[in-house]
Amino acid sequence: MRHPFHAQPPARAPATSIIWAQPSWPGYQRLLTFAAILQRDLNRRPGFIARDMIDVQSFIWVQGADEYTL
Repeated sequence: MRHPFHAQPPARAPATSIIWAQPSWPGYQRLLTFAAILQRDLNRRPGFIARDMIDVQSFIWVQGADEYTL
């Protein structure tokens, strides 16, 4: 799930502070927390049910990918 280029734009929310430069256990824990919050929020929206973390990673990827911009 650690794909900084595509994960950084949604991670810029004020409540998240994910460190990308150097891998660390605290940084990984923050990333997992961010993904769990995102999964919870997606599951609360009709039509956006994330079955697993692959769905969450795909959502983050699409949000940061230029080829999906309207």
